[in-house]
Amino acid sequence: MGRPRDPALDGAILDAAQALLEEAGCSGFTMEGVASRAGTGKQTLYRRWPSRGELLIDLYYRDPMPPPPLDGPLAAALDGFLELNLQRLYHPWHQNLLRSLAVAAQEDAALKAVMLARITRPRLELGRAIFRRAEAAGEVPAGLDAEPILEGAIGAIWFRLLFTEEPVTPALKPRLLRAMLAQARGPAPGKGTG
Repeated sequence: MGRPRDPALDGAILDAAQALLEEAGCSGFTMEGVASRAGTGKQTLYRRWPSRGELLIDLYYRDPMPPPPLDGPLAAALDGFLELNLQRLYHPWHQNLLRSLAVAAQEDAALKAVMLARITRPRLELGRAIFRRAEAAGEVPAGLDAEPILEGAIGAIWFRLLFTEEPVTPALKPRLLRAMLAQARGPAPGKGTG
């Protein structure tokens, strides 16, 4: 089974990784560079993080944040879902890191796979679960296609992050929540499309 991991060494490696990332950016971030800066062997590093992508994502998630509630009525659950997607991005360091990861992932298939596995897919599944519960509770029409609603909200966050000069702030959340609820509940009575 081997020796248990040393939390102090994990912390020292993450400190070294963060310092290297801030100095060299994603393009200059290598496992060899982290190992050297941390004063540890590459084998030790790879036992803890099997890839550069895993280590970068652990840096993104390093600071614990309280999980928002994702249960209750649809509006409350979607508010929590949006908070989960936004809360780290209220901090410029996390904004810069996620922006860099998104760009680097376009040319790094392994990093893209880690981002899909640890960020994108779990968040979409959380959103789907919220809409399944809302459908069971009669809060949304039966058979609602929630995918465009989820992708639209998450896409708006990424658009803000990558393609505008506007920072991601708490003011974005109520706007996204209103849009999601409007799409989920459909047109108001007497407001048909024809």
